[in-house]
Amino acid sequence: MVMTYAIKAQGQAIGLCVLRAIEDPTILDLNVLLISPNWRNRGFGRWVINTFREEMKNSGRRLQVRCMPASISMMSLLVQMGFREIPQSFGSVRYFSCS
Repeated sequence: MVMTYAIKAQGQAIGLCVLRAIEDPTILDLNVLLISPNWRNRGFGRWVINTFREEMKNSGRRLQVRCMPASISMMSLLVQMGFREIPQSFGSVRYFSCS
């Protein structure tokens, strides 16, 4: 199952995110989180992650976030938010999880 959400502010689409179910039913994977460059550094990414993290927590599940190595600002944000990197063996993609 894949779910795509538009992120809107002031009546316009400013980004999107894609959540994906994985084999482990207790985890939902935040596969893509994109914010338009003009709207970055305003807390929208943090808001999206917190919203889904709380939703998962309330349903007894966890949110996992995948990042490309070039996404240094995203990885930094995740660490600030209490996420920890999960050792994986799937190429260069990096995974982060928070309980």
